[in-house]
Amino acid sequence: CNTAHKKAMLHEYGKHVDIGMNLLDCITNDDDRRRAKIDYDRALAGESHITIEQSGELDRNYYETRYNPIFNDRHEIIGATAFSSDISERKRAEEEKKSLEAELQQAQKLESLGTLASGIAHDFNNILGIILGHAALLEGSPADRKSIKRNTEAITTAGMRGTGLVKQMLTFARKTDV
Repeated sequence: CNTAHKKAMLHEYGKHVDIGMNLLDCITNDDDRRRAKIDYDRALAGESHITIEQSGELDRNYYETRYNPIFNDRHEIIGATAFSSDISERKRAEEEKKSLEAELQQAQKLESLGTLASGIAHDFNNILGIILGHAALLEGSPADRKSIKRNTEAITTAGMRGTGLVKQMLTFARKTDV
């Protein structure tokens, strides 16, 4: 029972601990006590293991705890040890890293969306130019059926290209949560 452990137990559970005390009696949070009992029982059954959990009444800090059985000279289990390290700063740093990675991913999605929007605007501008150009030819041309058919086919083709672009945008929008 080192000084850091004494301070942590006093801070987290409001309990003074000392060598020889049953740690389970010092844990005031029922869920923490249940988890610790399970882990001690595993160690008393001969299993060494490590846990990472949040515990405590106040700060709910993260602790990495190493549980090990204690053996006597005849290799019989006579007790268990638990050595805990406060890893709260490491966990907070990991959570911050995850958050920053998510923000970066979101920024990259927005950048991709901007690039896509720019390309779509350019393509739509070209399509509108075709439509408007052929419509102007229709307005200024004599009533020649062949020329009317050619211009209306160009307008229809440009309109179909525009419809295809809209379908691509809708497909992209369904795949990407921005």
